[in-house]
Amino acid sequence: MSSIVAKLAKIQRYLQQEQIDGWLLYSFRDQNPIALSLVGLQHGGSRRWFLWIPAQGSPSWLIHAIESNSIVDVDPVLKGSVEKYVSWQELETQIPKLVKSAKRMLMEYSPDNAIPYVSRVDAGMYELVKRVTGAAGKHGRRRQQGAVRKGGGRGQRRQRRSDLDQRRELPHAQGRRSALWPLHADPAQH
Repeated sequence: MSSIVAKLAKIQRYLQQEQIDGWLLYSFRDQNPIALSLVGLQHGGSRRWFLWIPAQGSPSWLIHAIESNSIVDVDPVLKGSVEKYVSWQELETQIPKLVKSAKRMLMEYSPDNAIPYVSRVDAGMYELVKRVTGAAGKHGRRRQQGAVRKGGGRGQRRQRRSDLDQRRELPHAQGRRSALWPLHADPAQH
């Protein structure tokens, strides 16, 4: 079994166990090393792209039309279907189609930028995804996976990093830590 097949299986197993519909990865101009590493890209192009990893089934992509070649080197296991957008208006209509009827999804987002070195989805994109999918961030036990306590010197920082490593719940590429913020559909918006 290839390492990417094993990673995908582990991610999907976690999503199923937690009753989460999928993980929405997002990157713009290589600002998300977690996403790039997971999909095996050195560079993700100059436009926004999304990868939807559902709890069951094949991954799906949403990429800009002029960057069709940006995912050429992605492992076939992660290729799945590919949808394209041109304008920001199309982007907004394609995101809900990408995640289909997902009620619960994850993104690498740290509320209030509490863990800045792992927060990879900017607030604007997070808000856009919430608006177009009808999802809303919920506080819960995954609110901040491995939330960092305030204070402390070098030894406490080392211990906090160790705590983060031990408490991380979702497998991700090359040991990077991820603050995954759950999005849940808000029934009041539908």
